[in-house]
Amino acid sequence: MYASRLSEPTRPSVFVKSDLGMRSYDKGKIVTDQGFEPGTPVSVLTATGMLVRYDNAGNDGSEVLKGFLCDRVLPGFEGEFDVVQILARDGEVFADRVPYPVVLANDGTVDAAATAALKTALVAEALALGILFRDRH
Repeated sequence: MYASRLSEPTRPSVFVKSDLGMRSYDKGKIVTDQGFEPGTPVSVLTATGMLVRYDNAGNDGSEVLKGFLCDRVLPGFEGEFDVVQILARDGEVFADRVPYPVVLANDGTVDAAATAALKTALVAEALALGILFRDRH
């Protein structure tokens, strides 16, 4: 048996302000050779059922928010997968602790307008799941 790509034991994520206990969480499988930080917004690919980063411009299931990743995942081997926990409903997150997606222009710079649209779509979809963004006050 090989070790998991999870870098540490699962524990409450610092981006979560409040939840309704186990009712707020769900599990999913993530396939990637990339790293993920806690709080990363994720979606489910229609074709595979695997979790990927949320992208409101996608058309493969990645445009529908499933929740926020609770685990830190280190890069692994292509085709490898882990079962991860996600905040999927009925909770509050600290807005400044969620790693918002960034859209890059063709020249490698940040596309400010597309990034702002992605953030707005993310917050709206999270609200539809009952997940609210809060300040640390």
